[in-house]
Amino acid sequence: MQPQTQSNRTETTDATRQLKRPPKIKAMPLIGPIRQFTGDVLPFIVETRKAYGDAFRFRIFGIEITCIAGEQAIELLRSDDLLSTQKSMRVLERALDSRLPMTFTGPQHPMYRKLHMKFLNRRLEHAKRDTIIDSVRKCCDDWQPGETLDLLHQSQSQTVHVLSRLLNYEEFPFAYKDLSLVVHTVIMATYGHVPMWIALNNPAYRAAIGRMNQHFLALVQRVRQDPELAANTLIGQYLAAEPPTGCDQWDDEDLKIVPLVAYIAGFDTVASAA
Repeated sequence: MQPQTQSNRTETTDATRQLKRPPKIKAMPLIGPIRQFTGDVLPFIVETRKAYGDAFRFRIFGIEITCIAGEQAIELLRSDDLLSTQKSMRVLERALDSRLPMTFTGPQHPMYRKLHMKFLNRRLEHAKRDTIIDSVRKCCDDWQPGETLDLLHQSQSQTVHVLSRLLNYEEFPFAYKDLSLVVHTVIMATYGHVPMWIALNNPAYRAAIGRMNQHFLALVQRVRQDPELAANTLIGQYLAAEPPTGCDQWDDEDLKIVPLVAYIAGFDTVASAA
């Protein structure tokens, strides 16, 4: 799913050449399907795909969004011609007040990729399997026979609880609604569903991200002082790596987003896939 811009209109692949002008879905004038984008977007996308097929368009506040699914979407992902992280990294930099996101697309990108692959691999899953099982069990302890469950909500909750134990070496410390608010606010700010300055100045978002920043700053300080935490956290892997180009060391303000970005990445994508 991607906003139409001048740059991506001019870039073409076999998939885009074959793609006819997709139908425009029915929605409220000007505003578009904004209500569906204030919560979980997946049910809206699934139902719209059933009605309109593998490609469809809609507008939110005048910004046209094109959704492509199926084989054509897979081909676009493989070609990578229309995909860019620059805008999302700028939004994360502003939203989370950290220099780290903008270094992901620079010359140190291979280093970050190697750092993540070295830490997040099958050896970690094998070593922490009991921790993973225990974390999922705790999420399911309150289930009752005959109860109706929101499977996506449960998958999201289990994902972030597992990530918190594996990457931060702690129990998930936030309310589900706070993380959901932060994740979807950042998504809306990144992809233009609402103007970035409106999304990021939402008082509820600012309160939630403030609590998270405070917690993660304290976590970074604990990791700096505790070798065991450093060895068992993703933050510790960054501390052991080279700092950003032009900097003598990692600042706490930079590293506070390391665990949060993992939540953002896992909350919708991993949970939806599961």
